[in-house]
This record gives sequence, C-alpha cells and structure tokens, in this order.
Amino acid sequence: MVETRREIRAEAPFAVAGVTVVPVIEQVVRGDGRRGRLSFTAVKRPVALVVGSAGGWRVFRASGEEITFDRFCQEFSGLRMPYGGLR
Repeated sequence: MVETRREIRAEAPFAVAGVTVVPVIEQVVRGDGRRGRLSFTAVKRPVALVVGSAGGWRVFRASGEEITFDRFCQEFSGLRMPYGGLR
C-alpha cells in the first residue's frame, strides 16, 4: 500500500536587521508498504517567502516572483501561519 501526505505550512518566523522572514514550505511524505517491505521518502521544498517590516508585508514565490499579500492569502487560504497570522 502506498500512501502520500502533502502539507503546505509556514515555518517559524525569524528576524534579521529589523525584518521578519517567514518561510513557507511544502512537505511531502510517502510511505510504501508493498511486498513485505516498508520504506519512506520525504521532501521539503520552499514555496514562498513572506518578508515583513515597518513598511508592510511582501511575498515572494520560490521562483523569485513577487505577488501581493492578498493574492498569497487567496492561494494559500488553508495555510496555518505561526503565532496567529501576519495581519
């Protein structure tokens, strides 16, 4: 039996020089229990980076493309942000 779980989540924020950075990652875990063997693979890859300062929040995709914060909230509406959110 093969089972795959995919989750997009925000990592813990950290601050650098007065700027708060929140990495958003995708984590995929796959378990395979066929033919009497058990194996797991896991991948963790960046999806976006949320950067905040006194000037507001900016969001960048892993490709480097900047998107609006509202678009980010729409695309990742089910995303659980650390510490109650960013607004």
